[in-house]
Amino acid sequence: MNFRAALFRMKNYGAKMKRAIWKGYWEWRDDTIFMHCKDGRVMDIRETDDVAFTLDNILANDWKNATPGNCPVLVRETTCNL
Repeated sequence: MNFRAALFRMKNYGAKMKRAIWKGYWEWRDDTIFMHCKDGRVMDIRETDDVAFTLDNILANDWKNATPGNCPVLVRETTCNL
């Protein structure tokens, strides 16, 4: 799906969204997007160091729901929270 549809799902349904090639995901919280990175960092999208890279991701058409079956970061967060 395109980013417009992914953003709609994040904002309206609380969905965690990712690109097919990612180990992490993005989520909408507190009126912004938080990027959950493969190394465990969580960044506000407004703090990105590489705007071109972030925009390239936004323009991609391979967005999908992040699930424990396709998102290692989500699995790690679920199993590590006590």
